[in-house]
Amino acid sequence: MTKLQGFPTRSDYAGAVQHPERCFSDPDLRSASIERMPGLGLPKMISGNFASVFPMTSASGRKYAVKCFTRQASHQLERYQRISAHIGRRKPWWATEFQFIPEGIQVDGTRYPILRMNWVKGRTLTRWVSDNVHDPAAVAHLSRRFDELIHDLAASGMAHGDLQAGNLLVTDDARLHLVDYDGMYVPGLDGLPPDEVGHPDYQPPGRSQHDYGPAMDRFSAWLISLSLKILAAAPELWNQLNPAQDEYLLLNRNDLRDLGSSPRFSELCSHRDTEVRRLAQIMRQILSLPVAAIPTLAVPSPSDSRIPAGPPPNTGSGGLPAWMKSHLPEPADPPAGSGAQPSPGQSRPGNRRLAWLVRLLAALPLISLALISLTGASDLPASLAVFIMAIFLVTIPLWVLYRRSPYNRTLSELRRARRKAVSGARQATGRISRTEKEIAGADRNRERLANRHAKEQTALRTDFDRRQQKASHEIESIDRQLAQLGDRSRREIARRLTQHQQDFIRATLSRAELNANAVPGVGAQLVTKLRSAGIRSAADFIGIGHTSTGAPATVHFKLISGQRAHIPGIGRVKAERIDQWRRAQVANAAAAQPSVLPTAELNAINAQLSAEERRLQERRRRATQQTADQIALIKREMNAALSEMEKRHQAELASFDQRTSALAAQLGQARSDHLAARQLVHDWDNRIASAARPAFGRFVSSALRGKEPGRAS
Repeated sequence: MTKLQGFPTRSDYAGAVQHPERCFSDPDLRSASIERMPGLGLPKMISGNFASVFPMTSASGRKYAVKCFTRQASHQLERYQRISAHIGRRKPWWATEFQFIPEGIQVDGTRYPILRMNWVKGRTLTRWVSDNVHDPAAVAHLSRRFDELIHDLAASGMAHGDLQAGNLLVTDDARLHLVDYDGMYVPGLDGLPPDEVGHPDYQPPGRSQHDYGPAMDRFSAWLISLSLKILAAAPELWNQLNPAQDEYLLLNRNDLRDLGSSPRFSELCSHRDTEVRRLAQIMRQILSLPVAAIPTLAVPSPSDSRIPAGPPPNTGSGGLPAWMKSHLPEPADPPAGSGAQPSPGQSRPGNRRLAWLVRLLAALPLISLALISLTGASDLPASLAVFIMAIFLVTIPLWVLYRRSPYNRTLSELRRARRKAVSGARQATGRISRTEKEIAGADRNRERLANRHAKEQTALRTDFDRRQQKASHEIESIDRQLAQLGDRSRREIARRLTQHQQDFIRATLSRAELNANAVPGVGAQLVTKLRSAGIRSAADFIGIGHTSTGAPATVHFKLISGQRAHIPGIGRVKAERIDQWRRAQVANAAAAQPSVLPTAELNAINAQLSAEERRLQERRRRATQQTADQIALIKREMNAALSEMEKRHQAELASFDQRTSALAAQLGQARSDHLAARQLVHDWDNRIASAARPAFGRFVSSALRGKEPGRAS
């Protein structure tokens, strides 16, 4: 398969699959019809993490799910080839047939890989549970089917990698199917870990690609199996712990981070139903183990997998069912010399000697009493005092013998062992607390590292954007000049036309001479005076004005030179007539003025602007080439800097991941040690309870009767 730099978007695929005869290379898919959304007519699409799935039906009626990838997955072709070959050989009952087609679909002239799978008609696990939770028998049956699925996976050396409700489909006839094999492990894939680590509501906290392998499903397998068994025992927990019918079953990612502080898990542990509490205890013990220490899910026998109505059968001292006994550590043996009490019928060699010694001591007060009688002592108080003293002296060694009896020694040793186990539990709790603090600190450091990396990337991109803008500045300047050429052309034409019109009006007015016949009431004598003042034509003055310094006011003409001229004999009326004549000449000239420039002048202007445009275009061409080279160099430098920065960041992340993995393993070991220590304390409590020492009187009475101390006759 050709290595592709990018993949189409979901909308690109949606557009391509509307014409299956053109986009697909597989014959069945070329003749297939795409399923569409009601009312909209658009292709029905199921979007995932890095792919979109389109339901299609072939011409023969066979329904497929066509997965189109939206991003590249590492070693995609090799992974799917090995998974397909392994599943094809095993043909497990829970699998769906699929085929990886390297160049299966064409989008915008480029071919991309697809995955063609047989369509499984069923409901997701959470949807099925929501519909059937009030049928405990059906839920219990599905739980057993799930256990068998996990057993089959483990027996074939496989692991799914993303065991979760969305990938477990239940058909109408209660058959269970496992779909979506993107993160699957089969033998031979050890060096090709996937790009995903599974749904966080079903995976151990901190799971990474380093956990990839045949054992990676154990955590989620136990979680799902125990959750189904709990729901079969107490259906009401479904609406109580998952009222929104979310993607999880009973516990989500927040609960899995710390079961001890989880309100949902606390509800399971304190539930009124004994079976629920028992399964919750198993869940606590299993999910608290390190990932590598979690045992394979065992398929219980029918008698063990039934939902009991009474107390759990065969739980033993540790409270675990028989089908789990081999998967959890056994309590340690009692210390040497601290064996439990012997069963009835058994006898130790020292017990017989102890019995005779007790009898001898018990006989001493009787002997003293007999001696008093034989001597005939008449002092009764003195005799009684001697008898009491004898009893007191005998009681002391009897008490010493009682305290040093094997039963008291055993009890003392058991209590010392229990104190040691309690101390071990406290130490494990301390290690858990310290490790959790270290993990929290590592998470904070990782977050700070990610923020710093994002800021460095932003600063680097901003700097390179500034350099690119600076490199493009000359082109932008030339483009502005080119855009202004049209405005310059219009302004130049308007300027020259205005000048041409002004010259035309001025020439026309110059030809309009003032004579005796031009203005009524202005005869030859006044015309001569006007000419003497410089007013020969309509072009020589621009209007009239009045001077009010004298009385009456005098009228003057405003000459074109800016001066004023008063003509004796021309008053206000005649002056206005002369000015009216001038305005009429101006109006006639304006009406006759040209509206466009002469062709020669227009051509000259256009030629000048065309030459300017060619010069700017040539400058732009050279600047574009230079800018393109500069931008290409800038991009290469930016990509190199980003690549170096990413390598450094990945190296730092790898160090963090290694440290986090080590801390997670350390935390798991500490929790395992804590669990083992608590189990050991519980074991010592049971042993202490069963090794209760006999009372002093019973000890003496049993010894006198020849019975083993502490045993009833």
